[in-house]
Amino acid sequence: MFFKRKKKNKPAIIKVKSSELRKVPVDELYPGMYIAELDIPWEQSSFLFQGFKLQNWDDVDSVAKQCKEVVVDFQQTQQINIQRKGFDNDESNFYKGRANSTKTELDNATNVFGQTTSLVKNIMDDIRLGNVIDTVQTKDAISETVDSIMRSPDAMMMLTRIRDETDQLTAQHSMNAAVLSIAFGKALGLERKKLEELGISALLHDVGKVLTPNEILTKPGMLTEEEFDIVKKHTRDGRDILASNGNLPPGAIDVAYSHHEAIDGSGYPRGLYGHQTTLWTKIISITDAYDDITNDNAYSLGQSNIHAFKILNSEGKKQFDSFLVTRFISVIGIYPPGSIVTLNSGEAGVVIETNPGHALAPVVAIMRNTEGEPIDIKIVDLSQKPEIPAGGINYKVQNILRPDESDIQIATLREKGLLLGA
Repeated sequence: MFFKRKKKNKPAIIKVKSSELRKVPVDELYPGMYIAELDIPWEQSSFLFQGFKLQNWDDVDSVAKQCKEVVVDFQQTQQINIQRKGFDNDESNFYKGRANSTKTELDNATNVFGQTTSLVKNIMDDIRLGNVIDTVQTKDAISETVDSIMRSPDAMMMLTRIRDETDQLTAQHSMNAAVLSIAFGKALGLERKKLEELGISALLHDVGKVLTPNEILTKPGMLTEEEFDIVKKHTRDGRDILASNGNLPPGAIDVAYSHHEAIDGSGYPRGLYGHQTTLWTKIISITDAYDDITNDNAYSLGQSNIHAFKILNSEGKKQFDSFLVTRFISVIGIYPPGSIVTLNSGEAGVVIETNPGHALAPVVAIMRNTEGEPIDIKIVDLSQKPEIPAGGINYKVQNILRPDESDIQIATLREKGLLLGA
């Protein structure tokens, strides 16, 4: 999936009297928010009641078509849950069995993440040399990834937001897709063996790009039609590469071939419809697109997770399984680990851990003061309702920033030893 580079456009932060009421631009709305006021008279809108909850993304779109910003009551805001037969809807699955905090797991997770990312790069190098994939090493690496996510999903999730080696972009993207897919599968209640199969499929989904010319993969901006036709070949190449290697889950071959198919049949390479693709393919097509949108790459700047949610939802009716998109959004959460946020104090920092049952109150490492200057990092757990010094009100998240809207580097947290178990 390729997205146009967009111009930098910081949303304005507007102060209101109540700490529970905040003006929010319509492009930052999400289901579950309670709309208290519009920027137009209620009688000029299509809404029947003065004050209502956004039940789904169609409600969000309806507000966006009529307003530029609205006042949200965060005291009445909550997550929206949906169900579909055949899937476990217990959100606690994401944290079930969590043995470690992000702080204690991050050191191990970093090692596993780095080694597995390097493994993907080595796999691609081996393919170029005509060698076969080391399936034993691949399975072992994914098994360790599953172990880490079982212990603390937030640690691995945070690492998906760090990219610092341009020569490993495809490998890092593949690893990110694997982490996101395993975490999503865990939330869906999949058993461990299935999580490992799903993880291997995600890790190898883009292996066909080893045969795509690098000048096309790294070209800034949009591709020409001819260039895009060349990129499309990576699905068939990936199928052929994996089919020639034994001992891989059959699903991995199918995912490599089908992860760009669409629910409405408009995808490639075969134009399959939703009922013709597997669950693994549906899941990985979502995690693949989400990582593309939220991280910097050759053709676009990384966007916030809320922006990614809007794109996934708008495409959900024709490209993705809309139920799985909604569940994925619920699993990732409003403030996932690695999100760069501003607080109502005017300070800024990074979300380092989520709090089950407190979707709007994560743990934040504050790294910038109200003037945007670096400070000694301090950790605040918003679920404990800490007060702003000399402010008399509780800390709350104000906005999510795109990576290019701040000079905050997530890697700084680990470099300073603030997230290690020691």
